[in-house]
Amino acid sequence: MCLAACRTNSTVSVAPLPLPPPRVPPSLTQPCRPVADVPPRDLTMPEAVRLWGRDRQALGECGARHDALAGAVRAAGS
Repeated sequence: MCLAACRTNSTVSVAPLPLPPPRVPPSLTQPCRPVADVPPRDLTMPEAVRLWGRDRQALGECGARHDALAGAVRAAGS
């Protein structure tokens, strides 16, 4: 019963502190390289292989950046 005398009717609300924006390296937000320009003619086999390889490399780099950016966003949210 003694504790009841210490009770007050006021409540204190505590607002959560705002989180700082995530620190994302600028290299992760660069746009992907465009696909290779294909000339309006039949390609030789070496040209086709070179252009295909360039596109595959660009796709791989873009995918790696996307994965890293998604990871940074997930880490900032937790």
